[in-house]
Amino acid sequence: MINHKEIHFARLISVALHIFSVIIIPLIIGFSFFLQRKIDQAFERYGRDETIKLINIMGIFGLLTILFSPKRKKLPN
Repeated sequence: MINHKEIHFARLISVALHIFSVIIIPLIIGFSFFLQRKIDQAFERYGRDETIKLINIMGIFGLLTILFSPKRKKLPN
């Protein structure tokens, strides 16, 4: 005999997976392109070693620094 609670749960799971695949995954892909662009700008601004230190040592705070730092011109050497 078919249990209607199991069918309801299966439908709920299928709708949740559909929402995840249609909405969330494109947002994650878009954010990754944005983050890659910001990291490339940080390479130009801070240099390779300083950018790696920001990301590895400071973790999420280093990423926030890279994401929300104002766009500045590179200082001449």
